[in-house]
Amino acid sequence: MVCLTCGGVAPRDAVFCQCGRSFGGRLCPSRHKNPMAAMRCFQCGNETLSDGTRYVSLRAASRMIAWSMAFLVLRWCLHHPSEIVGSVTAGAGWLLESGLSFKASTLASTVYRAASWYVAIMALTLFLPKPHGSAVRSGLNRAIGRGLRFGWKGLVWGCRTTWLLIEGRTAKPKSGKAKGSG
Repeated sequence: MVCLTCGGVAPRDAVFCQCGRSFGGRLCPSRHKNPMAAMRCFQCGNETLSDGTRYVSLRAASRMIAWSMAFLVLRWCLHHPSEIVGSVTAGAGWLLESGLSFKASTLASTVYRAASWYVAIMALTLFLPKPHGSAVRSGLNRAIGRGLRFGWKGLVWGCRTTWLLIEGRTAKPKSGKAKGSG
């Protein structure tokens, strides 16, 4: 809000300006709001009132500027998608390489690519409006969690099966003929 008396700028929820005047009306000591022309409080009858000042709200202007900036960023993003994905993926790759020291094996490169895409998608969802971006992020995290649980169960099953096959192969000679006979 901009005070029309002194020209000072105050936050939207401010009651008083820096010059000591109250925004939009006169206030009594109990903070009852009264019209600018009031001589005493209409609720409690107190004659001690603050000086009031008129103000201009910057809410509409700040929203227009924010939406204009968002439109310009979105327009640039739509015309340069490969640069954005490449930059985010490269940044995520650098972060993963330097932080986790991945080696150039097949499994590590697969994990590296998946993690890079995960970071890139998460970064891009930050530009979505609040309910949509958080919904996409939580859905992606849920899907990844389910995939990891499924993958872990598959890995455990594969290890058990392999272990049973190994045990089965080594158990057959023990149950058959003795080593010294024959």
